[in-house]
Amino acid sequence: MKRLPEASVAHESTGRIRLRIPEKRYDTGYFADVEKAFSNSDMVTKVGANPTTAGVLIMHRSTLGQIGQVAETHGLFTIIRRPSTRTRPLSRRIKDGYRTLDSAVTTGTNGQIDIPTAAFLALAGWGAYQILQGRVAGPAWYTAFWYGVNLLLKGGESSK
Repeated sequence: MKRLPEASVAHESTGRIRLRIPEKRYDTGYFADVEKAFSNSDMVTKVGANPTTAGVLIMHRSTLGQIGQVAETHGLFTIIRRPSTRTRPLSRRIKDGYRTLDSAVTTGTNGQIDIPTAAFLALAGWGAYQILQGRVAGPAWYTAFWYGVNLLLKGGESSK
């Protein structure tokens, strides 16, 4: 049995799927065959193929599996799913990392300390150290206390 080209799912939503078949790029005859095969299917409402982008857009009343069966029956392609290469925004990744770390700290201290509490203790300790060193004229010690208290107060808001 001949190996069929691989079609990766570029985008999928209800009733709509966009596939990419890079190994057939610029093959106008192949993409004409794809359009013809899917145009004759009752489950497909519209199909468009672009040999230049190696893309196929299928509007349908079916499932991805059924689209794949039609393609394989006609000897056109096999649908594969590739892991998404999209990355989440940096701010989301930082927040998720923070939540994971906070959960680990809370679990590791049997619920006694979370990150805001640890930050408060660290900053308050730093502020006390600054005072003991005689550095009371600058903003360092009270800034540390201010940030520590704010973290302590704001940290409690998320758990209510």
